[in-house]
Amino acid sequence: MTDIPKEVVLDLLPLYLTGEVRPATRDWLKAYLDRNPEFAEQVHRLDSESDLLGASLPPPPTPESEMLVLRRTQRMLAALRWLFALAIAFTAVALAVEITFRPLQVRLLLLHYPGQFGPALVAGALCWSAYFTLKRHLRITRS
Repeated sequence: MTDIPKEVVLDLLPLYLTGEVRPATRDWLKAYLDRNPEFAEQVHRLDSESDLLGASLPPPPTPESEMLVLRRTQRMLAALRWLFALAIAFTAVALAVEITFRPLQVRLLLLHYPGQFGPALVAGALCWSAYFTLKRHLRITRS
């Protein structure tokens, strides 16, 4: 039988240690470890370390808590979409222009009517600020 590279055995070890390999593969790996006592010692040490790590892991989340997290995430994404839409709308209103063709003129209405278009600009800036703050918060909690 051809000699299997050590890298292949290393790829199979996590499955072997968790007991997820088929009986034939498990028997072959046991024979391989019997032929390589140094490697078997490393595997035994790795297995005992993984038992210690497994004991310190928190229990998996319950379906109810997963559903709560999903709903919270959906609400945050909906708020993000609304903030984006409102920010675009207020910004577009605040930066509206008037075009006349005789003679050709383009006027930014914000400059001529600051009392009417200024609040839209402020509302747009607030929506953009809230949008980017929420987006950064989602990015931080995701990583």
